[in-house]
Amino acid sequence: MIAGIILAAGASSRMGLAKQLLQYKGESLLERAVGITNEAGLTPIIVVVGARAEMIGRVVDQTKATAVFNPDWETGMGSSVATGLKMALQLSPQLEAACFLLTDQPHVNSELVRQMMSKARNSDKLGVVSSYEGTLGVPALFKKELFTELLNLAGSKGAKPLIKKYAPLLESIDFPEGRIDLDHPSDWEAFKKGSTS
Repeated sequence: MIAGIILAAGASSRMGLAKQLLQYKGESLLERAVGITNEAGLTPIIVVVGARAEMIGRVVDQTKATAVFNPDWETGMGSSVATGLKMALQLSPQLEAACFLLTDQPHVNSELVRQMMSKARNSDKLGVVSSYEGTLGVPALFKKELFTELLNLAGSKGAKPLIKKYAPLLESIDFPEGRIDLDHPSDWEAFKKGSTS
């Protein structure tokens, strides 16, 4: 069993509004991320909330995901990784791996996630990470051998230090579109324009 953990606790301060709830093709980016994890067959699906927790939590309640509040969300993504994994393990103690996703990478799809799952199952390595623009990052799937370190993460860099530490022991999957994320209003406008052209 592989959990899907969506990190949606940030304040979206550069966007100026909750980017998790931006509407695209009739659904919010958060609902889209939950749909992708569900289509890929990840279970359980956890959404880590923090800023605007009540508003975002109401949206999660309408999906097949479980919301968990990270009281330390302001310290950065590391604590959200730990919070999400802790909840996933509570729901599924026999978890073999966990796949972490963001809501603001609009080109992530269920096929990419399925490829990561397949690669993980057919490899002895500790996980599978995305490769773009000369870096390794999310979506990222980690096997249970790394759970203890994931549960101890804190700070603003999320799982990046762990990816860097274990890079030779991780598989990677090419995902050039992973470089595109939606941080500013101009990113969002450019994405919408590009996706309809």
